[in-house]
Amino acid sequence: MMNPIEDARQKRTAELETDALRAVLNARNGRRFLYRHMMNCGMDGFPFTGENNTTNFNCGRQSVAADLKANIKAINGDALALMIREAIEDENYVNGSDPTQSDTSDYDPTA
Repeated sequence: MMNPIEDARQKRTAELETDALRAVLNARNGRRFLYRHMMNCGMDGFPFTGENNTTNFNCGRQSVAADLKANIKAINGDALALMIREAIEDENYVNGSDPTQSDTSDYDPTA
């Protein structure tokens, strides 16, 4: 039998968690943190190593990334694509690349 008090409690808890994730996704630094965390968890990677304990560990890490990914998609289907785009921009910044410059910026047509 359903317990209406417990159902209401679970609904409010889910709303708080959704609001918290939405707040993190609304900030670039929050998206950066989540994306790096999911990548460190092996998001979309291959967990199998041939060694049972390591594979089990990797599968556990990936389940964290998969859960975050599903929650992000449920809140904002475009957020993951934005996170990937921003990660590329961040990588360019870290490497000292200017994404506004083309790869041919050193090309001298008179040489």
